[in-house]
Amino acid sequence: MSRFALSAVLALTLAAPAVAQERRSSSPAGGDQGREALTHAYQKEYAFLASEQAALERRLAEVEADAARRAAAAAADLGAVEERLRALRLEVEAERARLVKLDEEAAALDDGAGALEGVLSQAAALLPPGDRPPDHPGDRVHAVDQALGELGALLRRRASVRRAPGSFFLADGSEATGDLVWVGAVACLGAGPRGAGALAPAGGGGLQLWEATGGADAASAARAAAGGALPATLPVYVFESLDKPADRPVVKTPVETVRRGGEVAWVIVGLGLVAVCLAAGRVAILWRAGGDPAPLLDAVAPLVAAGRAGEALAKAQAGRGAAARVVAAMLPHLGQGADRLESAASERMLQEGLRIERFEAALLVAAAVAPLLGLLGTVTGMISTFDVITVHGTGDPKLLAGGISEALITTQLGLSVAIPALLAGNLLTSWGEALRAGMERAALRVTLLTLPPPPPPPRPVRTTSSRLPVPDEPELVGVGAGEPAA
Repeated sequence: MSRFALSAVLALTLAAPAVAQERRSSSPAGGDQGREALTHAYQKEYAFLASEQAALERRLAEVEADAARRAAAAAADLGAVEERLRALRLEVEAERARLVKLDEEAAALDDGAGALEGVLSQAAALLPPGDRPPDHPGDRVHAVDQALGELGALLRRRASVRRAPGSFFLADGSEATGDLVWVGAVACLGAGPRGAGALAPAGGGGLQLWEATGGADAASAARAAAGGALPATLPVYVFESLDKPADRPVVKTPVETVRRGGEVAWVIVGLGLVAVCLAAGRVAILWRAGGDPAPLLDAVAPLVAAGRAGEALAKAQAGRGAAARVVAAMLPHLGQGADRLESAASERMLQEGLRIERFEAALLVAAAVAPLLGLLGTVTGMISTFDVITVHGTGDPKLLAGGISEALITTQLGLSVAIPALLAGNLLTSWGEALRAGMERAALRVTLLTLPPPPPPPRPVRTTSSRLPVPDEPELVGVGAGEPAA
């Protein structure tokens, strides 16, 4: 509430008793005394209220000044707190960056520790049993240094071509002895009385004769190297270790390829055989329906013109092809009118057309279904691959090769069946269209043979005058002045 409103309320409160007293003393006898008393009371109360108003104004000014001082102090404190908060946030970000850096350093130390453990484990395999790396961390530096020294000597020893006696297994599984020519630690040649050539790992540290590498050249090179004359070129089988036997090369036969494609691959192969049979049958049908009708029509036309219909029919029946059969069906109906000839030709052409179109739709359907079966095999192969990944993960690629090969083989087989089938179907369809066109031309030519010859052209009229003759105009009879012309 403002100071003016407070003064008004106090004035009204104090004036209420004076107004009541004035009403009581409003009689004619005590009017003057009442007014004087009222004036005196009013002045006294006004002075009191004025002093109270001044006191209240001073108090209000003090309160406002104190509030201003408190607000200024609070603003200053708030600024200091905000500045401290910003400083704390910067410290937190710096600590977070330092923590991330420490995590990276810890990860690097873990990787280094893992690498050190690997070096120590390899050193344990290279050192004699009595010189195994100690478990105490302080002695591991010496163990690593010793292991690196042994490793360097081993690398220098194995990086050269050296000869040593040894044994290896022949192709039939029997063991043979002879000289081994080591090419570093990644390849070896063997030469003995019972065989020679490039050697491959046989598992468990053994070696086996690998006839797939080099053949006779490898055998001669191995014998020469064992005798001390090292050839310039050595056909060898490069291996990583002798613990795992080398896989024999797999000869990919068509049956093996289809077997790896799964059940869908066999279905595609069956569809391909059906397409081959359909194409062969269609070729045989079109070959029987083929033949050029022009020589036959050239031989039949003079006989028909001479009225020797029987001889013309016998020659047409002796002809080969659909057009010859259409001509043979039309000749017995010569002289029966063009409609009868057309009916006979249409009936025979319909029969020949059905024979020509045989297996056409089936071959095109096979060409369209083959890639769809390939796509189905692709989907089943990928499903098998994901099933293997779900069970065994992606650690061994050989486990995933089965499903992927199934997907790719079925796609290849589907396209291999679809492309030749589609090409053969379109070519044979064009051949059939050509045969239909030949039948129509033969039927049209026979129809033209039965038509009467066209009349000779009119002879020109010769006149002695250069003017053309004008026809006579008819006379108008019975036409008078007032009568219409008849």
